[in-house]
Amino acid sequence: MNKTIHAKRVNVHPTTGMQRWKISKKDAPIILDWLNHDVSKIRKYRAHKDGGFGFSTGCGYAIFSADLLGGNGDGTAERRFEDETGYTISGK
Repeated sequence: MNKTIHAKRVNVHPTTGMQRWKISKKDAPIILDWLNHDVSKIRKYRAHKDGGFGFSTGCGYAIFSADLLGGNGDGTAERRFEDETGYTISGK
């Protein structure tokens, strides 16, 4: 069974391409547990009142691997997350 975490793109800066994303209250614990609640690995982490959180990414590299899961941008952290949790991360 393929389980998906949906990252919702909130906005894109028109000049720099910096993107802001939101992870829902339902999906946040899966990511935070995998990171052992070390939010310092999440780029520009912001807790939301609803229990979800926001974060920022650039573009042109494995953004979720680097900016959400603390990897270096080559996709290794995201593949490890998928292997260990059974979840994929989808952004839209």
